[in-house]
Amino acid sequence: MATLLCSKQAVVCISRNKFTLISTSNVDKIFEHSRKKPTSSGSDGAEGQSSEQGQPTANEGDPQHLSNGQILASNFSPSGRYFAVCDDYKQLTVWEAKTEWESSSTRLVQCV
Repeated sequence: MATLLCSKQAVVCISRNKFTLISTSNVDKIFEHSRKKPTSSGSDGAEGQSSEQGQPTANEGDPQHLSNGQILASNFSPSGRYFAVCDDYKQLTVWEAKTEWESSSTRLVQCV
């Protein structure tokens, strides 16, 4: 199932782990993004790589081992200038509408 959101600057269609932004001022401007597993600094490189069966490798105790980047929450700021996306990797990204859509901030969200 897909979700549609609208703001003054764009219309966005969200489906599973990707979204497509279409500018309301210029429908020829289309921005697409697929969510990817965050990489941790200092990693040995094994995280996020695929096994021979095509499944991501992760420790079974790792809470992210079943994550696939599915977008769980998203919304535009009241002004429509920012678009925030949070996925099941607990990764929050804020996109800013300038001349092009740019990622202005990405953070891992920790539950306490």
